[in-house]
Amino acid sequence: MNHETRKNASYRQSKFKNILFQLKSPFLFRNSVYCLEERRKNIQVYKFGLSDTEPGLPVSLEKVRDTILTRGDFKAVCVFRGEVFVFFDNDAGNHTYEICYKKTADPDTEKWHPEGDANGFKTGLKADYVTWGLKGAVHSLRVIEFNSKIYLFYSKNNNVHWATFDGTDWKEIGAIGPAGKPSEHKYIPIFNVTSVLHKGKQVICFAGFFQNSERDHMRISFINAEDTIEHDVAKVKLGHDQRDDDQFALAYGSRTTGPQTSVLQIFVNGRGKNLYRTHYDIDNKVFGNWTDHKIESSRKGGISDPPLNFCDTLSVSQANADNKGLRTNIVVISNGVQNISGGFYNYPIITSFPSDRLELDHEHSINMATQPYDHEVGTWTLIGVVEGVPPYSRNGHPEPERTSKVEYGQSSSIQHLFSQTVDSSVSVFAGGAIKDVVSVTGEMRTSFAVTGELSRTFSSKFAKDLTNGLENPDGTKGMAIFSIPTIRNRNYLRKPATGDNVIGTFALTQVTEVDIQDRFYDLEKPIEGMLARPKSDQLLDWGENSVRNYPDIPSVKSNSIQANAGGAPRSVALNETIKKSQKTTGVVGISFKASATILELFKIGGSTGVSIATTNSITSTFTRSITAKLELPIPNPAGEDQGLDRINVVAHWYLPPEDIELELPKKPHWIPNQYFNRHFAPWCLTWQVLYPASSPETDDRIEFADYYE
Repeated sequence: MNHETRKNASYRQSKFKNILFQLKSPFLFRNSVYCLEERRKNIQVYKFGLSDTEPGLPVSLEKVRDTILTRGDFKAVCVFRGEVFVFFDNDAGNHTYEICYKKTADPDTEKWHPEGDANGFKTGLKADYVTWGLKGAVHSLRVIEFNSKIYLFYSKNNNVHWATFDGTDWKEIGAIGPAGKPSEHKYIPIFNVTSVLHKGKQVICFAGFFQNSERDHMRISFINAEDTIEHDVAKVKLGHDQRDDDQFALAYGSRTTGPQTSVLQIFVNGRGKNLYRTHYDIDNKVFGNWTDHKIESSRKGGISDPPLNFCDTLSVSQANADNKGLRTNIVVISNGVQNISGGFYNYPIITSFPSDRLELDHEHSINMATQPYDHEVGTWTLIGVVEGVPPYSRNGHPEPERTSKVEYGQSSSIQHLFSQTVDSSVSVFAGGAIKDVVSVTGEMRTSFAVTGELSRTFSSKFAKDLTNGLENPDGTKGMAIFSIPTIRNRNYLRKPATGDNVIGTFALTQVTEVDIQDRFYDLEKPIEGMLARPKSDQLLDWGENSVRNYPDIPSVKSNSIQANAGGAPRSVALNETIKKSQKTTGVVGISFKASATILELFKIGGSTGVSIATTNSITSTFTRSITAKLELPIPNPAGEDQGLDRINVVAHWYLPPEDIELELPKKPHWIPNQYFNRHFAPWCLTWQVLYPASSPETDDRIEFADYYE
């Protein structure tokens, strides 16, 4: 696509004059830059191609998919937990609208959900349509990912309100304006948000204008992870050709000129003529002077007071040639206006400013399956449990022959497929101990996308068998199946564009490999929190509640195995009674507790442990997953009077349902306490014995443990 470029020592700029519309809300997804074109009740997604020689400068633009159908007009966009959320309005009457959204896991290829529904998902939040000055209706809404949540800011009751979304519920927090202040200290409906480093921690920076005599002063407030506000941290007076109803944008990072500290950059698209910029030195609480970068819009014979000129920013990183560091670039999307045959048309202008550097300071990897790290069970993910081999009886024979067996993945048609998607964690060191390592989200996290995928998927097949042979003569072993990661941490020093002082230390924690391993456990004395399965030689001891009922996790009965005394070994594939492959997907976390592990990974002291904001999405697929084998010997004449002539064992799968968000009210019996997560449940294979025929004859059931003469 044709474009004009200009550059100097401090910035680069591209103009796409043949694109006769505005582009809004740039966002970074999987290291690609996207933006949106607002249309009437639909949204078009575009993707930028970045220059190989000019860091952070888009040089091409392509449409990536069909429009997003919406009931109302576009408002804002953000990336949250590996998905893109697009927010829009849905008219609710009385000059108000419902805030709705659609989402996708990949804007290039995936559908936007809810598919075919223009109403989208409802947040339950309502905002006001606002008319400001002569500019017409203002749809003022801003959104940002922060503190592992979505933070949504919107106009309501002549003020700016905010709400949060934790992935499950929306929660309205309240108004931004200072509590107890008179009505003249309410905000006008043009505002913006970003995140910055303040006192060593990531906070939300909110900027807006009060409706009072100082409405030409932009006011800045900070919101921390505890959702408390530090009001009016600073204020700056607008310069010439700037108005309080001009769109403005915020970006965090220094430039090659100006203070080399923790800096907030402020951009204002002044009446569509010039892109103005100033900075706020967060450390020293000082504003800079307003400068401008010409947009060169044409206005001959046209409008002198254009409506709400758009302006927005994005931070884009590029790796250094040695791959040991990064350079961040502040990319500003604004619009110019050009006169074509007497008509006035917007066109996008992209300006890129080199900004902070991230220098690699420390790197270390640990395989969490190896000693002495194998006690770091907080890094392991439990994906399945087998409550022993199929129940059996040796009928008085002492020899530990293999008469019962269960096997996994021993052929291509009998397999357990496992997929795990892991999000990387980015943290900032707010102090000198591990307790001061605080997770960061949003653009501070996506700055590291160029170091490799911030989200990686690992797939594997698992093959294992368990018998009642020499290694397990009493059949008392169960099997827990784990996903065990290799974890790599890199510490980066964030430094300003040209200075050598350290603004902050960031930790990039990634899973680089995943290994599927089994661990045996004692059925009679299992891991704390699991239900004990004692063995017995008394048929009448077996109760009726071994297959327990969990409303959220159905028990699927598979094929049964009937073994007759002295008959040939019986083998059967335990196919699910459902026709399709079963999947279970959920989210779990990763945490460390040992000071030695923490010191090696992070090069920082501490003994209190740390939870890394790393998200795992687990998918287990079962397709003819398991084969079981059972043999019943002829009763030993030297044994007791009672022996089994026939035994019928039924396999039961506990398979969490697919395509729903789990919210378990209680812990299932097969999950140890340390691995319980309400939003994820590993599968479980267990057994039930039905109506054994014995001497003397009995109708009692044997359930879940090994029967012995």
